[in-house]
Amino acid sequence: MGMGYDIICTNPKCRYHTSLYSGSGFRYPDVYNEILQKAKDGLISDAHTQFFIEHPNGIVNAEDKIYECQECAHLFSEPSLDMYIPKEIEEDIPSEAKWSIAFPADGTDYVTSSEWSYHYKLFKRHPHFCPNCGGKAKVKRKIERVTEKCPLCGSTLQAVSMLWD
Repeated sequence: MGMGYDIICTNPKCRYHTSLYSGSGFRYPDVYNEILQKAKDGLISDAHTQFFIEHPNGIVNAEDKIYECQECAHLFSEPSLDMYIPKEIEEDIPSEAKWSIAFPADGTDYVTSSEWSYHYKLFKRHPHFCPNCGGKAKVKRKIERVTEKCPLCGSTLQAVSMLWD
């Protein structure tokens, strides 16, 4: 289950609309494995490549998060990519994947967010940068108001929250 926002221009003549997502949905096992493979293959960052060389049992957070640029206030969502290592008590780490009965992920290895907190500890946060201006971005946990202006017409933007899966 995830949380998201539809960002809509308040100008009735403008049709600007974008969606931002936080969390994971039913595709999480596939998304996790795609991101994990890219990280191990060196397609995400040198830090991720080195991380998996030094910590082959490490994991990467593949859940989407919403970020806000600290320079231009642009909002965007992308996978967290934070890196985690097993806690000292490795014998408790599950060896097989678990998911809901309704989801056909049998045989797919992945780590859910509920397992991170119990079995893993944060090793390193992945830095995020604005796709518009290149400024540093921080996680935006909740959008109460949008300070960014519409990129098409300059009007005020409105955020409407939603739950997704």
